Amino acid sequence: MDKNKLNLNKSKDLLSNDFETAFPAKVIAGIHISRTYKEAINDPKHAEQWRAAMAEEMLSLYANGTFQKVIPPKGFNLVSYKWVFTVKTTPNGSLEKFKAQFVARGFSQVHGQDYDQTFASTVKMDTLRLFLATVVAEDLECSQYNIKNAFTEFHLKKEIYLKLPKSISLKKGYVWRALRSLYGLKQAARDWNKLIRKELVRWGFV
Repeated sequence: MDKNKLNLNKSKDLLSNDFETAFPAKVIAGIHISRTYKEAINDPKHAEQWRAAMAEEMLSLYANGTFQKVIPPKGFNLVSYKWVFTVKTTPNGSLEKFKAQFVARGFSQVHGQDYDQTFASTVKMDTLRLFLATVVAEDLECSQYNIKNAFTEFHLKKEIYLKLPKSISLKKGYVWRALRSLYGLKQAARDWNKLIRKELVRWGFV
């Protein structure tokens, strides 16, 4: 067999592992970053902190009305999910908080069924540099804002049904329907762009 040819079986194994674990940093601020739910809840040093971070994330999503318990229609597509873990650091690099994010796996969506258009305009780095250079040259004030779970501010138009986290149990036959956009959905960035653009125009920006 030609050594230069791709080993398809090995590649499939690698891809399945990558989908499960993504590509996070291994250590931040001296904290080992868990790559899966199982790894997080069994972390010998920080299991309690990871559990608390997941609880905070789920409470935030519940409070925002992100999900609804429903009996799904026949032939529905079930979108899978994953937990993404990291830690937030202060400007000097010290630990500030543990973070866990509930993320939809967009690759499990079906085109035409639970998503259509996905394009979202994004700023180019050249444009951002020019903007900041203008701020400096004109001695202007510049602020930035972090909107927690920003994507979930958009009310979904498509019906999207989600596979439940292992820590959640529902009555047989029920699943979660996503009422608001989630990180990881193919249309999430487009949804957020449409929402924030509408609001900025309403506030008087051009």
